[in-house]
Parts: sequence; C-alpha cells; structure tokens
Amino acid sequence: MNKLILYVRQNGRSPTGDFLELLSQEDKIRVLAKFHLLEEKGHLLVRPHTDTARNGIRYLRIKKYRIFYFFDKKIIVMVNGYEKKKDALDKNEIQRAEMLRTEYLTTIVSSKI
Repeated sequence: MNKLILYVRQNGRSPTGDFLELLSQEDKIRVLAKFHLLEEKGHLLVRPHTDTARNGIRYLRIKKYRIFYFFDKKIIVMVNGYEKKKDALDKNEIQRAEMLRTEYLTTIVSSKI
C-alpha cells in the first residue's frame, strides 16, 4: 500500500488542502474516497480514475475536478487541484503542479543535507 500526503509548502499552506476546503461536503467525500483508492492501487490505478498530464505529473479525474499528484517512490504527493471549466486540462495548473513538485523535491534534498 502506498502512502498519500498533501504537500505542505514552506509557508505552512497546502494547495491541495486549500482546494479541498472549497468543496461541498458531498464532493469532499467523493474526493477522499478517490484518494483512498489511489493509496490502495498506486501506479495500477488507470483511466477513468486517473490519467497522465506530463513529465510524471498525473491527475485524479473526479467529476468536474482535477487533482494533480506525482509519485516519490511509495509516497503519493498531492500538489494542487482545480475545478475544470473545459474539457482540456488547464496548462497553468499543470505548470503549477510541476513547480510544486520541483519545490517539494528541492525541500526533500535540502533537508537531507
């Protein structure tokens, strides 16, 4: 089984946590159920539940929401989410996910020094 975490930035904020706070209770339950499924299945979870954005960034597909994550060995790092307004993925949100992954990996490396 994998471990799922919400990335927390140096300022103490979690972009995914902030996103979850905006959801209705019903949608939050739906998202948390999908988080649990991702923890259970890890890399084996595929469409229609999840898909690849680019450069190792993946996303959960939950109704009208997209939540980006990546794998750090057996850790699933949730980095950001948004409510989709059109069929195509929001390029700005993908770039944000990539930036947050770089930030996470830099923080992990510097904490080991």
